[in-house]
Amino acid sequence: MAEYLLIRFDRADGDDAATYMACNESGEVVQAPRRGTLAEAAAQAGSRKPVGLLPASDVVTLDAELPARAGAKLLQAVPYALEEQVAEDIDDLHFAIGARAADGRTPVAVVSRAVMQAIDDACVAAGLSLQSLHAESALIAPPTGQVLVALDGEEMLVCRPAARAVSLPSRTLAESLALALDGVATGSLGLLVLASPADWQVHGPALEALSSQFAGFKAQLLPQGPLPWLA
Repeated sequence: MAEYLLIRFDRADGDDAATYMACNESGEVVQAPRRGTLAEAAAQAGSRKPVGLLPASDVVTLDAELPARAGAKLLQAVPYALEEQVAEDIDDLHFAIGARAADGRTPVAVVSRAVMQAIDDACVAAGLSLQSLHAESALIAPPTGQVLVALDGEEMLVCRPAARAVSLPSRTLAESLALALDGVATGSLGLLVLASPADWQVHGPALEALSSQFAGFKAQLLPQGPLPWLA
């Protein structure tokens, strides 16, 4: 069975900072998560396929209405199709096109070219060649019948049924959750919280206080951090 080396880019701690873990095709942990540098991660690659994970706060996923058969011209059309939805100059952004949905819309991940360049430079310096690079939010499937909150330090991912996960500040937890759930009737939904023991100690009481808004409440601690869960 093929093995993968999952690498989280801990960019807040420097371009070469990373948390990395080996797993198999089923996402089962082969080597427990470690925190270090990209060079240390590269030393663990061997025959494993390196896969990079970008913090969700670095990536915005938008929907574009694109021609069904644009061929090679699709990449050229995407930035202009989304120009009014992004605040930055489109020349400063990198666009990654997803699979066309049944409703005819196409998801596009948008990230700063400066971020992409910094990651590329750091990987080259570490001798690391990524097979692919994903936003962490893209690894979270919309839950059924519940709202999922994944705490991760200063950020949290919120995912509700039939919607993409969004990254919001955890320091304003109640406000961030309300923003993510604006217009959603939560009385019939459960609340599932994923957190490291440290994050739960900080935010657990606030989440428990909000749990009365939901049909059920469950907290799952992640003693090794979010990487095994993302795998």
